[in-house]
Amino acid sequence: MIIGFYERTRLKRAPWQALSLVLLVALLCAFFAFFEGFLQQKERDIDTAYDVIPVTLVLSNITGTQTDHLEIFDYEIDYFLSEKYSVRAVLQPRAFSTYVKDVRLKASMYYNAGSSFDEQNQLFGLTAVEAAPALLPVSGAPVAYLDGFDASLFASSEPLCVVPASMLETLMPDADGIYTVSLTARMAPKAQKESAEKTRLRVAGTYQTDSQAIYCPYSIVAALQVEVNGFIVGDSLSATVRNNRELDEFRVLLARHFAEPDPSGKGTQLPGASTHFIMQHSVTIHDEALRATLNALNRNLQTLYRLRPIFAFIEVAIGAIAGFFYFHVRRRELAVARSLGTRKSQVVGIGVIETLLVYLPGLALAAAASIFTGSAALHIPIAIAVLLSMEAGAAAACLTATNGNGIRILREVE
Repeated sequence: MIIGFYERTRLKRAPWQALSLVLLVALLCAFFAFFEGFLQQKERDIDTAYDVIPVTLVLSNITGTQTDHLEIFDYEIDYFLSEKYSVRAVLQPRAFSTYVKDVRLKASMYYNAGSSFDEQNQLFGLTAVEAAPALLPVSGAPVAYLDGFDASLFASSEPLCVVPASMLETLMPDADGIYTVSLTARMAPKAQKESAEKTRLRVAGTYQTDSQAIYCPYSIVAALQVEVNGFIVGDSLSATVRNNRELDEFRVLLARHFAEPDPSGKGTQLPGASTHFIMQHSVTIHDEALRATLNALNRNLQTLYRLRPIFAFIEVAIGAIAGFFYFHVRRRELAVARSLGTRKSQVVGIGVIETLLVYLPGLALAAAASIFTGSAALHIPIAIAVLLSMEAGAAAACLTATNGNGIRILREVE
């Protein structure tokens, strides 16, 4: 009761001192909340970098100098497309293809459209238009799709194609206005005895070029190759990593089947294979942008992690000093109370309770600031630590000011 009466009187008599301590508490708690919010944002930035920065892999020759016009074997292609994956005839629990998405494949054959086979007359099968740089806007020859068609045609198995604009001028539409090309396809342009396969493709778009190349869905050329050759041979292969967090795991898997680029061109023996079975292709993973971003973010994050205990210590120290001097400057007041018969425990109780009464509004202000700015919630451990440090400082000041006889303390203060 005595303590409660004193607190009401004291806070009315010196409101500015109490207000300054309230604002200090609010500043200490809000600062650490904002700091934690900033740290958490950096952690989220790392997650965002993993999610949004694309990592691609490209198949090349052993030296890493050639990424197109390769002879990519069907079993290599199957790794990226098959829903099942086996190692030495043992089915693995997870398919190789689950690590990648947007597989960009290109396979080619030579065609005869009625005259003769020629090295310029190539039929390319694509899984996506990005697999053919000649069709991209950066090459100056973007595809002009006919009505009802778009780039998704390459992901289908429909007998559709994109032809040079000059070729379309030589074709006659049918009664429905549909243009088609009839082709005979085979693997080599000059092989006299090689078998060939006929196909008929509907024109779905044109591109401006001097080339006579025709582009169609990959599945069309793959089926023709199987009919003519008995197996599939690809020209180029690239893909995007599905989950960048699994990149290290995926590297281990890739190392089972593909070599790292070797400027010497010697190749690498497949693990556990006979000496004559050498890897024919290498894989380059383009994760430079991801690594550079993660390295920068991790450096910043490590700096923040190192600063966190320093800031926490400084805040606790400031809280203890503030609590101590808030009562230390009132030594005469405390001495008078002690000389009037107030017990030492009651004086310490005054300090503890008044500190709590001043602390709670400051904590509320910090919480309101955090909610208003939307930065982060209050950091409860640091808020408790600040309160305890202020209470300890206040108790120390009260004990120091009342350590002895009340009259003697009052004389010492005067």
